[in-house]
Amino acid sequence: MDDKREGRNNTDKMNNVKIDMKIASVYKLLGQIHLNRDRYDEAIQYFSKTIELGFNNAESYFYRGFIYFQKGQYNKSQNDIIRAKAFGYRVSEEFVDNLFLCLKRENNLDSFLGRISAIIQLCYLLCYLKIVRLIKLLYANHFC
Repeated sequence: MDDKREGRNNTDKMNNVKIDMKIASVYKLLGQIHLNRDRYDEAIQYFSKTIELGFNNAESYFYRGFIYFQKGQYNKSQNDIIRAKAFGYRVSEEFVDNLFLCLKRENNLDSFLGRISAIIQLCYLLCYLKIVRLIKLLYANHFC
C-alpha cells in the first residue's frame, strides 16, 4: 500500500512540474508580447515570474536584461546578462560591448556628479563661514 501511495506522490509531483513548465511558458510568451509592445514594466514582471518558477531562465534573464538596458538600468542589465550567459544563452558581442560602454559612461557620470556635489557642499561651507565672520564683525562693531 505504501508503494502505491509513493507512486501516486511521484506522479503528482511530475504533473505539478509539467503544469509549472506550462505556466512558465505562458509567462515567457506574455513577457515577449509586452516587450514587443514596449510595455517594459509589464514584460519585466512576466519574465521575473518565469525566472521564479525556474524554467526558461537563460532566455528570460536575457530578455529582462535587454529591457533593463533599454530603460537605462545598466547595472541590473549587466546582472541579468551575466546570468543568461551562465545558463548558456548566446549574447551577441555587440550587445555586451554596448552594455559595457554604457556602464563605463554611467560610472564616469556618477563620479562626476559626486565631485560636483562635493564642490557644492564646499561652496555652502565657505558661504557659511563668511556669514559667520560678517556676523562676528557686526557684533564686535556694534558693542564696541
